[in-house]
Amino acid sequence: MVTEYRWIDLSLIDLPAQVRRHSPEKVAELAQDMSRNGQLQDIIITPKSDGRYEIVAGNSRRMAAIELKWVQIRCLVKDNLSEFDRARITIAENDEREDLTAVDRGLSYIWAMKAGNMTQEALAAAIGKTHSHISQYVSAAGILEPVRSFVNRFAMGIAHINQLVRLPTPASQLSMADRCQKEDLSVRQLEHLINRVLAVSSQPAPASIADKQTRGGAAADKQSCFIIEISAHGIHIEGDFPETVTLPELTRALEESLRKWRK
Repeated sequence: MVTEYRWIDLSLIDLPAQVRRHSPEKVAELAQDMSRNGQLQDIIITPKSDGRYEIVAGNSRRMAAIELKWVQIRCLVKDNLSEFDRARITIAENDEREDLTAVDRGLSYIWAMKAGNMTQEALAAAIGKTHSHISQYVSAAGILEPVRSFVNRFAMGIAHINQLVRLPTPASQLSMADRCQKEDLSVRQLEHLINRVLAVSSQPAPASIADKQTRGGAAADKQSCFIIEISAHGIHIEGDFPETVTLPELTRALEESLRKWRK
């Protein structure tokens, strides 16, 4: 592997498909720092076959330099990088960042495992982490969209995210994430709520709340498995198919929940 330090025109540096996006606020803050103190850390790039370069690490510094209207930026040029080399460099730089989300860290681990065709155990050994550490972040990266954007925006911790991924649909994950943020739920409280939702949705619905539809002589049953909770924060309905609940069923459930809450 050939390594050298060079000043490279910003116009010659391209972005790879696997790149982390940065908020305009973070870029503006970094640009102010670079304007006062100069470029304190090199960006890492690798040559392309067409005479251009591709960034490996330091995209936020590249964006800040563009905002400052710099023509060139100081680079550490690394030649003959494999895809796994790139992933490992990204992971090493991410370890120094305090603002990296749990989801982004997990995605970088998944990228490295695919690039190196390796297991979680092998990646952990290669980058000096524990298998448990890798497993937690890989699990967090499984959060569904648009929930991923939500948990990134509110910087939810990995323990909370790994509870949310237990829910089967984006709608159920997003609903619970919103409740978690608004009520500032602890991990234990969130786990308790999700356990209740999963327990209810895994059981067959009573005949009184089964929504039966007949089409062409064939019966298709949809279960209305749901729970209702009333608290100082409002009324919360959780379940797999809340849209199938009829108005009388919802009224009875609300009355029962209100009765229990008043006790």
